[in-house]
Amino acid sequence: MPELPFAPKILFLLIALPLSALALWFSFTRHGAQQQGFNRFLSAAVFTVLFFVFLALHFHYFPQDVDDSFISFRFAENLAHGQGLCFNAGEPIEGFSNLLWVGLLALAVKSGFGLSAGDWVLPLVAKLLSITCHLTIYFLIYCWAARKRDGFCNHLAALPGLAFFVAAGANAFWATSGMETSLHSLLLLLLAISWSDLEGNESLPAHPVGLIAAMLLLVVSRPEGILFGSVMLALWWHTDHHKSAMASRNWKTAALLFAGWIVTISVFRFAYFGNLLPNTFYAKATGDLLFQLRHGLQYLGGGLLAAGGWIWAIALWPSHHKPRTWTAPHLLIAAQFVFILLVGGDWMSGYRFIAPIIPLAALAIIRFMREHADAIERFFSVVAGKWKPVAAMLGLLLLVGVQALAFDRIVFFQNDFFVSGFRKLDLFPSAAHYEAALEIRRVVEPSAIVAVNEAGLIPYISQVRTLDCVGLLDRQIGLLPGLLHEKAGADDILKRKPEYILLGLVSGSLNSAEMRGPVRYINELLTSSDFTQQYSEIYRNEKFLLYKRSAA
Repeated sequence: MPELPFAPKILFLLIALPLSALALWFSFTRHGAQQQGFNRFLSAAVFTVLFFVFLALHFHYFPQDVDDSFISFRFAENLAHGQGLCFNAGEPIEGFSNLLWVGLLALAVKSGFGLSAGDWVLPLVAKLLSITCHLTIYFLIYCWAARKRDGFCNHLAALPGLAFFVAAGANAFWATSGMETSLHSLLLLLLAISWSDLEGNESLPAHPVGLIAAMLLLVVSRPEGILFGSVMLALWWHTDHHKSAMASRNWKTAALLFAGWIVTISVFRFAYFGNLLPNTFYAKATGDLLFQLRHGLQYLGGGLLAAGGWIWAIALWPSHHKPRTWTAPHLLIAAQFVFILLVGGDWMSGYRFIAPIIPLAALAIIRFMREHADAIERFFSVVAGKWKPVAAMLGLLLLVGVQALAFDRIVFFQNDFFVSGFRKLDLFPSAAHYEAALEIRRVVEPSAIVAVNEAGLIPYISQVRTLDCVGLLDRQIGLLPGLLHEKAGADDILKRKPEYILLGLVSGSLNSAEMRGPVRYINELLTSSDFTQQYSEIYRNEKFLLYKRSAA
């Protein structure tokens, strides 16, 4: 990235203060009009403080990159340049799980925001687009909840939900990752909001067109979008059956469109890629359901702890008032739990699969606040008397700070790549990755193949043909039996005869007998006589070693 004209902290204030002032005006004038005097000012002020913290967390996580995001960038580059959906030119493969996001990024490349404009341009655009989706979620939750209601608690019901949304740091981290998570979260939120408008509307869904559109877009935003659409169709059918014992015309239209869209996508996938499922599914499938369930349960437990799991009990508390109106967020959260258990969670830090359902939990918290407004107001009246608004708001902000700090410490405490945006705004915080990519771009011939264990940033920056030894982008390795990232052995790589092999994230002494890698095939290569006979080292840095195959 080019040098910034201001220190990061000054730049943050230049961005955050005007935006926070706009947020204060928005809250005070539009959604605070039904309140009077001090309560009106207090709720607007707390909304603004929450928004400021929201922006600060995004700035804090902004430099973090996720290696998988660069896979999408490379697909987008190739698609925009007329080479189709491929990682290596001429080799169609569905090594991504976010078709909608790849398509949006391809439009950005077509508009001039690709590699031709600089290594950092598309990552920056992706981050800003994702953050925009996340800001939209924030204001959608507030606008959905800030309806006219009487009473202290009802006026402020939106704020606890927003506070939970802000404090669950997985949101901010993944919104700055350059991946599709925020877009997927936004579509999932629109699905829930389209079902119920919070006014107790007897006509469900409240917005059928919005619901159908969200269902169709979710199918191409993430593979589990099919699960969410199916759950909503089932809820819709159940609601119709309860009222008239027959499916409505709107439900039949939605079911037909949804099924037709899935068939269309499946036919395209099979015709273009040769598989009915993305290659990422085959690469991550272990064939051991108990293994995946065990790891999924561990992932779910850790994710709920890091994202304020203690408050989810409130979010999932059953509704006693028109339950079908409030069922959508609960069912969608449960569907994501099932998905996490079946796939075994996610190997990346930051609890990516928890992030999309946090906005749904915020809706459920708002629902709980509204349903139990009288009891909550009596409690604060007893505890704090006339100071109940101040006590409630100070307690809310304290919980936000504690939970946000907890996520940061739990997830990134021992991450040696972590750099806060308040210290340095760098889109490539791992200098070792970026330096290795530049060296490969300099020395590797255009027709040569480089075998790598991280097929993200390094292939994207270096622009070379790549053999992904993990199997996400390689059918042969992806279909091998074995556990995640452990499918390939040294023999599987050597028989492919790549011209170069990059061993990544190697630790230990410079003596090859003591070096260790993060996956099985690297450790086998380091002790393989065939590897040492066929390849010689030509470059190394603190984390990577590059080998070149000797001429026969």
